[in-house]
Amino acid sequence: MDFLRRQLRGRMHLGGDAPKWAWVEYRLAQGGFAEGLAAAQAARAGGGFAAWKRALGG
Repeated sequence: MDFLRRQLRGRMHLGGDAPKWAWVEYRLAQGGFAEGLAAAQAARAGGGFAAWKRALGG
């Protein structure tokens, strides 16, 4: 990562998501229709991590 950051300095930001958001992404990627409904519920509840956690049952 350090090598990539040095090479890209000033042209783009290189970073990653927090592990908690990776969990949300995983649940959505592995899910089906129920996770789609959970996404709508989380959005209506404000879209924060706590809303996602409640909606996905985590």
